Amino acid sequence: MNRDPEGKGGTWVRALPSGGGEAVWVEGIPVALGRIDGKPVAVLDDCPDESLPLGASPLAGDRFVCPHHGATFCARTGSFCGAGRARHPDRCSQGLVPVQARTNAQGSIDLLVTTSLRASWESVRRRRPTCSRNMAAWRRSSSAPRN
Repeated sequence: MNRDPEGKGGTWVRALPSGGGEAVWVEGIPVALGRIDGKPVAVLDDCPDESLPLGASPLAGDRFVCPHHGATFCARTGSFCGAGRARHPDRCSQGLVPVQARTNAQGSIDLLVTTSLRASWESVRRRRPTCSRNMAAWRRSSSAPRN
């Protein structure tokens, strides 16, 4: 972990080795990761349709696809691409929260954890449905903290 030398107001944190297509928790924040043309992409691991995790779903080309309802989002920007079977396309149209990612000298993926990213995650946590199906999906998505 090191302070952001580029002055973006955050901390760079190592997320995972050189692989991709994973869901990880970084400093208590769930992040979906992948690679496009060898470059890392990352978003907050939360589909806005019903606030379910994207999980470790592999990228479909340059898109993250929600495994629960099929909504698709641009992996580079987080913007909404298609509703699939989403129950609330209006929520999906807000898109995903992108997370700045880079490949470090060892080939691992680092993520920039900012105050803005933390605030986005807190907002998701407040609106996250509490039904047992959704909570079970979050717990299965990765080694989710139980907070």
